Amino acid sequence: HDIRDDSTRAAVDAYSSTFEAFTRKQELALRDAVHTARVITIPNANHFVFITDEARVLREIQGFIDSVR
Repeated sequence: HDIRDDSTRAAVDAYSSTFEAFTRKQELALRDAVHTARVITIPNANHFVFITDEARVLREIQGFIDSVR
């Protein structure tokens, strides 16, 4: 299907909205369960954020390492 097709775009938008709500629910559950957790949200990231935003991921990992030294 062509993403420019209205029905395809609507389906993608609906999936994205549902996935974002699910992700937000998981984030809140983690914050509630682990009060010391530091949850980092990277807008528009996907499962491969370590590739698409490598510098940010490395900064966050280094920040975590520095915080536990």
